[in-house]
Amino acid sequence: MEKEEWQKTESYLKSQIECQTLQKKEKKKWFKWQGNRPTLPQDSTNLSHNLQKKEQKWKSKSTLLQASLRLERNLQEREQVWQEERSTLLQTTDWLKNHQQAKEQEWQKAESSLKSQLTDLQSLNSKKKKEKTWFKGFF
Repeated sequence: MEKEEWQKTESYLKSQIECQTLQKKEKKKWFKWQGNRPTLPQDSTNLSHNLQKKEQKWKSKSTLLQASLRLERNLQEREQVWQEERSTLLQTTDWLKNHQQAKEQEWQKAESSLKSQLTDLQSLNSKKKKEKTWFKGFF
């Protein structure tokens, strides 16, 4: 798609250059013809004015095309930057989710280990209390 746009732009610019070249040639012919024609100065002014209008029109079209192309390139660059930032943010989010899950599993293992140790200590403590009372009855 981008290649087609560049080809269209290139062909448009080539046709514009050809048109300008033809206009210049016609203008030269016209001035040459005007030089051989001693009267009608008002007609030459009108034709010259018309040629200037046409040249301005072509220049404005060219300027608009260039501005449009610049804007399009700028938009594409911004979109590319946005895509890169989006990709980076998505990767970071995935990494954080994975990291959080790993930490949660680690905490669950630690919690279950500590609970089992607490249970073992409580049972050991109760056994020691029973042993103390058992000896008390003997002595």
